[in-house]
Amino acid sequence: MKTGGQKGTKEVDVPSELAEDAGNYRKKLVEKIAESDDALLERYLDGGELTEEEILGGVKEGSLTRKFIPVVCGSATQNRGIDLLMNTAVLCLPSPGEMARISPVRGRNPGDGSEVLRQPDENEPFSAYVFKTIADPFTGKLTLMRVYSGSLNADSTVYNSSSDAKERIGQVFYLFGKKHVPTQTLGPGEIGVVAKLKATNTGDTLCDAANPVVFEKVSFSEPIISLCHCAKEQGR
Repeated sequence: MKTGGQKGTKEVDVPSELAEDAGNYRKKLVEKIAESDDALLERYLDGGELTEEEILGGVKEGSLTRKFIPVVCGSATQNRGIDLLMNTAVLCLPSPGEMARISPVRGRNPGDGSEVLRQPDENEPFSAYVFKTIADPFTGKLTLMRVYSGSLNADSTVYNSSSDAKERIGQVFYLFGKKHVPTQTLGPGEIGVVAKLKATNTGDTLCDAANPVVFEKVSFSEPIISLCHCAKEQGR
């Protein structure tokens, strides 16, 4: 048996015993994937061979229902397996729209406390959750958010339902490492960054003022030890 052949890889001979083991493990894997969907399972038990498209669809369905989690190998420090990881996320993980079918995003109305559901649809009222804040030495305060519904437009005004304040949005960016790539709009499921928001912190919810919603904040564990280092003299 030979493997490889793709661009950037070498074709190598694989011992027959290893090839047999790989075949057995693949069979077990396909069996588990078939169990994620009744139609796939019926087709598999009838002796039909599953196509690559059906296998990928089964992996996505199993991920959506949390029956199993896809695992890939790689090394971030050596920059190995990154393409495999990204391709697996695109092919095998559910989109925000597919996730909403099983588990819609839930929040509450800040006025009366009633439950509010948000779907990952551009036609829904805007809502986003702030999951991180960065102090950039050149740009200043950077607010990273994930848009759950509607869209966030550059040069607009949004409502911070957590602090009951309005925020002016200037430029909107995608963050690629240290690079800021400007965009006019962030849509459902996208992650972006806005600079110099005054009343917004990590854990806050940004939304449409006419359709307010507050998402539950992430609960962090209490630190065992807290320390504060201060300069003995100013400027040092």
